[in-house]
Amino acid sequence: MAARGNAANLLGRSRSKGPERVVSGIIGVLYARAGIGALIGRGAAGLAFDISRGGTVPVHVCAAANVTVAAVMATTSKPATKTEAKSGPRD
Repeated sequence: MAARGNAANLLGRSRSKGPERVVSGIIGVLYARAGIGALIGRGAAGLAFDISRGGTVPVHVCAAANVTVAAVMATTSKPATKTEAKSGPRD
């Protein structure tokens, strides 16, 4: 049983809900999204390049999408209060 508990801790399945569990979840999501982006992104970029017969239009579309997402994030996200920043997220 001790070996199973150690393996679970190494895999990030500890019983505590402390900051280390939150960080491991965030890192897992980031790596998963990077993998999906690498899988889909190159093919989508090549298709956009072929359809537009150049790279200018796809680059401008991606830049506009990034600006749009940044504007949405800036207007919809609320800043953390001092108590939330000290104690972390609540479940």
